[in-house]
Amino acid sequence: MGRLQRQPKAGWVIVDLDECHARLYPTVSHVWAPRGEYPELPLLDVHGKCVVFGAIDLHTGRCFSHLANSLAGAEQLRLLDQVVAAYPEQRILLIWDNGPTHRNKKVTAWLQAHPQVACFWLPPYCGDQANPIEHFWKWFRECVTHNHLFQTVEELFAVAQQFFQDFASDHAAVLSRLGLM
Repeated sequence: MGRLQRQPKAGWVIVDLDECHARLYPTVSHVWAPRGEYPELPLLDVHGKCVVFGAIDLHTGRCFSHLANSLAGAEQLRLLDQVVAAYPEQRILLIWDNGPTHRNKKVTAWLQAHPQVACFWLPPYCGDQANPIEHFWKWFRECVTHNHLFQTVEELFAVAQQFFQDFASDHAAVLSRLGLM
């Protein structure tokens, strides 16, 4: 995706949306260890997860989030409602990949009921080159799941929520992580 204009067209907000999964078991990343030795990470035989729905205003760096147990369409709508409530007098352009949760019946009905919202659908599997929010998810995983084993789903949810309170509230840092500053 080419560089965004620094000043959006009057009355328009450009928001990139997506979701990621955080699981109880760690995403193994770079760790220091003596040469020839490999650190062991304990694994639990549990499969709990936290689905993190996120949206970022690509001009201001303002973040929106909703944490859920599933990818259900109703959960996606909670994030969309947050975005619309934040910009009641403006048109909103959503940048979205073609994930199946973005095109289910509930989301389609919601979009039809909100004419101030337009969608720009990214091609499938476009990766972080065309979808800036993928850089944000990398940052999220670095801070929340890399090399960290959670004992409970509640602990995972708490740490994910803390990330949004501590890091994602720094709008300049968010834009920098997205490569937009």
